Amino acid sequence: MTVPPSPLRRDAARNRQKVLDAARDAVAEGRSLSFNDLAREADVGVGTVYRHFASAEALRAALAADSLDDLLDVGRRALGMPEPLEALATFLKSALTAQLKDDALAQIVETDNDVDPRTSEVKAKLRSTFTTLVDSAAATGALRSGVSADHLVAMLCGVSHAARLHPREQAPAAADQFLTILLAGLASPPDGRSR
Repeated sequence: MTVPPSPLRRDAARNRQKVLDAARDAVAEGRSLSFNDLAREADVGVGTVYRHFASAEALRAALAADSLDDLLDVGRRALGMPEPLEALATFLKSALTAQLKDDALAQIVETDNDVDPRTSEVKAKLRSTFTTLVDSAAATGALRSGVSADHLVAMLCGVSHAARLHPREQAPAAADQFLTILLAGLASPPDGRSR
């Protein structure tokens, strides 16, 4: 039986949050997660950063944890939607929006080498949920034949990258436009023949 970690003291929790805030700014600005720089920006000792996070990868996982959990919740709700293609589109839009809002999430999603077992666990659940959404939409004949979850993961990464080429404030609108085009291309042709 796993014993849950004891809650942090108030000052320790505050310091951890200060480090997370500094790290989130660094990731958003494309800077490396240098613990010395983060300590200075968070106004804490570098030992405090290491006490909370064993490595930059562990810190990045902590940054993305809430977004991963939120995305898993979206996926679970999508599974309950009556129209499989609409459910898939809802999940894809939420995943894309989350990646554009949370730079750490985009980095965590794109790596296969997780240092945090919980991150690996949530990502595995996300993959399973997403695969079910794709398979359900395919089973209705709404998707072109041969479209797989792996194809869509790669395409979504491409859409995210293309949207990020725009200024930050324009990226969400560009992402919506690109996703609309992608979904139209994924739809089964009206005559039922795959092209």
